Amino acid sequence: GSGLGGAVDEAALSTLRTQLLAELDYRAEAANLLRMRRAFAREPAVVIPRVVSALSSARVLTMERLHGRALPVLFAAGAAGERARVASTILRFALRGPLRHGLVNADPNPGNYLVLSGEANPKAAVAIVDRDPAPPLATVGFIDFGCVAELSEKVREADRRLFLALIRRDGEGLRHAAYQAGLVPSPKAFDTKS
Repeated sequence: GSGLGGAVDEAALSTLRTQLLAELDYRAEAANLLRMRRAFAREPAVVIPRVVSALSSARVLTMERLHGRALPVLFAAGAAGERARVASTILRFALRGPLRHGLVNADPNPGNYLVLSGEANPKAAVAIVDRDPAPPLATVGFIDFGCVAELSEKVREADRRLFLALIRRDGEGLRHAAYQAGLVPSPKAFDTKS
């Protein structure tokens, strides 16, 4: 067997092996970096390093070095306002990736973010919902794109409806959007009348 006393079946090991090998395919990660860099090119608070193609291969990924502080350092010693600006940038990245660009970085590990600047970035103050006032943002570097998924237009539209229903506090819209997104098995899942 697997050396694990039969605790993990062969299908699970095969899936794990496939995912691990995909995570270690640095050509794929380089392509993901390029896609995310293009998607966030107009977002000054989001910095995604450039790939150095001449020094990269399937086994080696060389990218521009970003100099900044790790999140644990910021949260241990940073001021509350600075932490809030960094959190705002990360939230915008996490929401805009799937909702605007159809891309999800499926490895949101705190070690994959570097705080490049705690100062407010006035060029980055663009609202998630265009009519809302935008808080100032800190500049954050995002450095690991080994696991990026592209969402279908159907999923993106369902996610948009879900988030808009949440923002608008539209219970009926939320129920319908959650069902369409496949989050609940029935549109009556939130029915409080029964």
